[in-house]
Amino acid sequence: MQIPYNSVYYDLVFNLLKNIGLPELVLIALILAVIFGGQKFKEIANKLGESAKELRTVKQDIDSVKSDVESIVGGGK
Repeated sequence: MQIPYNSVYYDLVFNLLKNIGLPELVLIALILAVIFGGQKFKEIANKLGESAKELRTVKQDIDSVKSDVESIVGGGK
């Protein structure tokens, strides 16, 4: 099932992620360190960093395509 870009689900998930602060990240990191151990935790952290970088790239690509489409269509609405 593909979720539409402007869906309620999208807004809910990303609004929740925006509200995660440093204390929550530290708690999550500690829990992961206990569960997976030090070495595995490093690998997971590296993969998360790579994923975040890839997501930023995809978002920039989507924004670029969106602006290209808007310029072709004539500003949209």
